[in-house]
Amino acid sequence: MRGSVISKFKEDSPAASQMRRAIRNIKMAVNGIRSILITSPARGDGKSLITSLLALTLARDNPERHVLIIDCDMRKPSQHLLFNISRRPGLSELLVEMTDMDEACRETEMENLWLIPSGGEAKSPEQLLSSPRVSDLVRACRTYFDFIVCDSPPVLPANDAILVGTHLDGVALVVRAYKTQRGEAKKALELLRSSGIKIFGLIANDIEVRGYYGYES
Repeated sequence: MRGSVISKFKEDSPAASQMRRAIRNIKMAVNGIRSILITSPARGDGKSLITSLLALTLARDNPERHVLIIDCDMRKPSQHLLFNISRRPGLSELLVEMTDMDEACRETEMENLWLIPSGGEAKSPEQLLSSPRVSDLVRACRTYFDFIVCDSPPVLPANDAILVGTHLDGVALVVRAYKTQRGEAKKALELLRSSGIKIFGLIANDIEVRGYYGYES
């Protein structure tokens, strides 16, 4: 079995420093920001790995805090793979009331980091994420967790990111060096802003060299 992202992500790696810098820029833990959506303009920008590393850094640097990742990308989920956790039950089952939080919310190898995976395949992710149960879930999670970090599909191909982002404190947009087109990033930001979602900033994913994260396949 592959090691999880927890065992492969080194605290002294360049990417760990990048994540700490992103957290400082977003001002999480100092400005009352407790929930954040991580997304990107298009696929292939690395937003899912950034989500896991950001949450992992929050958990490592704040051992007294409880951190939760929610994989809201039901179209191409990956958080369960990164953490070597079964995909179901998870978010999709929670939203149709086929499971409860005790079953869907999993412990990871780090004692103060939990994950709600995407759950089983959903016929209509957009319809599920339009449910008022999303707001109920976020509200319940805020009762138990200090920080909530959500992964979602990219902004441009679907409405999922906007549907989730409206329930959170704000969003950070991941852009990839030499890949993300300026026009794509601009359009994604416009869509988020026009939906009333607070933009915390951009996270530049400029990792091109194998092992830069201290994470190797």
